[in-house]
Formats: sequence, C-alpha cells, structure tokens
Amino acid sequence: MARVRIEKLTKSFGDVVAVDAISAEIADGEFMCLLGPSGCGKTTTLRMIAGLEQQDEGDIYIGDTLVNDLPPKDRDIGMVFQFYAMYPDKNVFEQIAFPLRMRKFPRDEINKRVRDVAEMLGIGELLKEPVSRLTVGDRQKIEIGRAIVRQPQVYLLDEPLTNLDAKLRAHTRADLKRIQSELKTTTIYVTHDQLEAMILSSRIAIMDKGKIVQYDTPDRLYERPSDLFVAGFVGTPPMNFVDCTLTHDKDACRLDAGDFKYDVSDMAELIRTSSPGSELILGIRPEDLRIAERPSDRDRIDGQVDIIEPLGSRMIVNLRVGKHYLKANTRAMPLQANQKVKIIFDRSRIHIFDKKTGSVIV
Repeated sequence: MARVRIEKLTKSFGDVVAVDAISAEIADGEFMCLLGPSGCGKTTTLRMIAGLEQQDEGDIYIGDTLVNDLPPKDRDIGMVFQFYAMYPDKNVFEQIAFPLRMRKFPRDEINKRVRDVAEMLGIGELLKEPVSRLTVGDRQKIEIGRAIVRQPQVYLLDEPLTNLDAKLRAHTRADLKRIQSELKTTTIYVTHDQLEAMILSSRIAIMDKGKIVQYDTPDRLYERPSDLFVAGFVGTPPMNFVDCTLTHDKDACRLDAGDFKYDVSDMAELIRTSSPGSELILGIRPEDLRIAERPSDRDRIDGQVDIIEPLGSRMIVNLRVGKHYLKANTRAMPLQANQKVKIIFDRSRIHIFDKKTGSVIV
C-alpha cells in the first residue's frame, strides 16, 4: 500500500486544456473519488496516474517513488475500467488468474489468491463456469477480481459500475466499499455519480473544466460547498438557487427575490465584508425547506404546490413562489396540486453566494 501524490499535473489536447495544474494527495489506504461531469478531466487524470497518458507538466508519486517515466506495468497498480474485457476461451478461475500467470507466480499461490478473491467477491461457486454463462454483474466482479488478485499498491477504477442496472449497481457498490475496507488498499475512483462518490469515498475531489474546485470529505462538501458549482453538483435533488438583490433599510437587511424578501439582518456584516456587490444568490437544499404547519412559524414565504413526487414515507414537493420554482424534500403529508402553502427555510442551513464570482459567502 502507498500514498499517491500529484503535483501541478497538466495535460492538453491541442488547444484544449483537459487537466489544469491540479495537485492532490491521497493517503495510504484511503478511498478517494474524482467526481465531476463529462469532460471535466477526471478520467484523463486517472490515466496519467496509471501511465496510460503522459502528462505535459507536473509530477506523480506513488509512495516515495516518482513515476513520471515509468510504464504502467512498473507502477504497481491495478486498474478496473468501465468496459470490462473477457478472454472468451477461459473460465472464471483462468480469467482472474491471468495476471498472476503472466507474472509467473507459483501454482499454489495462484490457486490460493484466486479462490480467496472469488470468495470475497461472492463468485466462488462460479470458478469453473465459462464466460458465456456469466451475468453482467459477474463479469464486472471478474474485472475487479483481476485487479485485486495482484495485490498492487494502488487501485485505479474508472466508472466500473456505469453499465450495471440500478439494483446490481447498489449491490456491487456495497461490495466494493466492504472489500476496500478489508484490504485497506489506496483507491482512486472516477465517477460522474455524486451519490456513488458520497457513499464510497473518504474524500472527494470535485473537478470542473480541468481544475479541482474542492477537495474534502463528503460531509464537508455537502454542508460547506465552496461555490455554486459544488453546491449544485452535490445533493439529490440539487440545491435550490434564487437570484436576489441585497437591500437595506433602517429596520433590516434583506435578500429581495422579487416575489419574496428574506431577512438576513443577522448576517448583514458578514455579507457586506465578503461581497462587494449587491447581486447575490440564495441557496437552500430541498431537505432544509419545509411546509409550515403552524401560522406562527417564522420567515414564512407564500407558495403554491405544483407537482408532488411520492417516495413512500417521504415526498418531493415542487413549489411555485411567483416566478421561482423550489423543491422540498419532506415527510409525506396530505397535499395536492395548486394548494397554497407557507414555506419555511432552515435559517441555520441557508447558503449565500456572490452572483458574479460564484463563491460562497455564508
């Protein structure tokens, strides 16, 4: 096992900067996710760490070894790709054993490692089965098994669960988390699925346009996003955003959204010192927005139910507040379309962003 360190890693394809001078350190035994939309540079970053792409600038360390010029086979990594590759003439045992045979491991060692890995993945009874009889999930487990069986210093996984259906994906995700916890091998996992990243990783590097915009724990990313991009990318449903203008009068400081005003007098000094402009964005997560049940509730906003999305014991309520549309993730309650309601924001959990820079203020 080993830590991984990248320093000012840069890669361009023609005039397009795919990865823009990023730096990060992944601790020994850590499960870290590179998360972001398509084209943000996360897979290119992984491929540079693997040695499949040559960086234009920057350094890559695995352990204390600078691996810039080492070929992939000498970096002591195990890779799992989105599109698995099977050897059509080999059974499950031979598929998993292949990397060990290529490295001329002793037969007894191969037998032990393959059987241990197969049991860990829950495919021990399939070792004699041909590829043609395998499910998609079993084939993906073989791909993971080939990476594990070598016992490399680092695992690099590039969206390995994308092609699985929702139920199988959830099951395999749980298997991956359990296996990594047992093996404690440094793991870098690429995904565009923020739920997957939040569940699996101890830290997440969120990438946008070739840069790491925030690198933190899942809880911190959710609770304290650094900017509008992170706030909107992390969370399901995503955060509600409302364009506002900061207004002052002798009695209060408010965020004026046109169709409603929100009192932020207790935050006025922080807002004034953090943002030179008056154009702001108010952010509130759907689970921090609720439907008022008592007329005396503070900070009520007049709204109207638009669409209800039932989720069993909970529901997503789509609300109209003038020209604004908000989502509330709340417990199931008797509501119907076009019903007028009062909306409450949890004041301790609102976010305020500078509209011009996108940076967080509160």
